[in-house]
Amino acid sequence: MPLDVYRLDCPRCGQVEGYSETEVANTDFAVDAESLIEEQEFSSPSGPVSKCRCPQCGTWVSASNVEPT
Repeated sequence: MPLDVYRLDCPRCGQVEGYSETEVANTDFAVDAESLIEEQEFSSPSGPVSKCRCPQCGTWVSASNVEPT
């Protein structure tokens, strides 16, 4: 089964395609770091927020900036 490809809208790099870190962890597929979109939860004054890391430049962006292609 192939992995889903996601598009991250990065303010520095523009639209970057990659694979979800969560999906890759649950498979035997080998994916290079430049194609891996990492997601992490951060604390904010209004509560926890999910952010995703651009695989090209490392900028953290809102998880709402990531969508399946």
